[in-house]
Amino acid sequence: MSGCSDLSVRLNQIFMRRLYLTIFLVVLFVPSWVFAATPPGAKKPIVKKSAPTIVIERKDDAPELNVPDSFQALMITDEQSGRLLLSHNAGTPWPLASITKLMTALVVLDNNPGWNKTIRMKKEDEVEGARLRVSVGTPLTVREAMMITLVGSANNTANALARATGLSRTKFIERMNAKAKKIGMNSTVFVEPSGIDPGNISTAQDAALLAKAALGNPTLQPMFLAKQYRWYNRTTKKYHTIKNTDQLLNASTLQVLAGKTGLLDESKANVVMRVSNGKRPLSIVVFGVETLAQAFSVVEEAAQWSWNTFQKKTP
Repeated sequence: MSGCSDLSVRLNQIFMRRLYLTIFLVVLFVPSWVFAATPPGAKKPIVKKSAPTIVIERKDDAPELNVPDSFQALMITDEQSGRLLLSHNAGTPWPLASITKLMTALVVLDNNPGWNKTIRMKKEDEVEGARLRVSVGTPLTVREAMMITLVGSANNTANALARATGLSRTKFIERMNAKAKKIGMNSTVFVEPSGIDPGNISTAQDAALLAKAALGNPTLQPMFLAKQYRWYNRTTKKYHTIKNTDQLLNASTLQVLAGKTGLLDESKANVVMRVSNGKRPLSIVVFGVETLAQAFSVVEEAAQWSWNTFQKKTP
């Protein structure tokens, strides 16, 4: 037994010596880059630095914003920090009116048949409210229809845009509601593309999400900023000048980044707006004000109050 034990110990010693020798030779002769996380010539992974967190704080003794009871809803959000600055009835359902066209535009972008595709106006496109005054059969491109829909808030061109995607009306409305759910608009229902039907229901909270998606869209944003759009009718050989419904584009007290209006008897005046003082962009939603002029005044007052009341917190 003693002999077997001695033999086992010797074999174990020989094995360990060979193992140590192998490790020594590998370390000595194998290039160091073999053990490196990134081989020579390979690009090192880019580590993105997170943007500094912006914190907004309320100034001491800042006054409250007086929100009349006649307003249906008012919501103000600081875009840089994401902080909700004011919320008045922001979760109450309300007819969107032509704010609906923002979702129509997004769904058209998702299913865009091409900006230069020609569509012809049909009788079925005609509904009440704002419209492009042309005869049935008048041709226009998808881009032209989009400009007229967003700048002049024409209901018939919004319906024509929905047709231009090649989707049935039912399928297009399904896409509108699916898109709403995708961006978190869980209290919203769309029933048609133009906004003429008061059955297009949402909340100020949801409208703020819609505004973020549509008003911040790099393709659509320049369209919202056009004070007017001059369109050539190839049938009558005449120009039509479509004026923007957003009167704040002419304001000197703030910078409009993008905006959309809505107006129905059932909803009164609605506005979603992105504005800035050159440093602090805000998202503002106004629902249920008597007139659009009054809604624009509310936006201006709400913006100035926000900039005067809240400030960036110093590190």
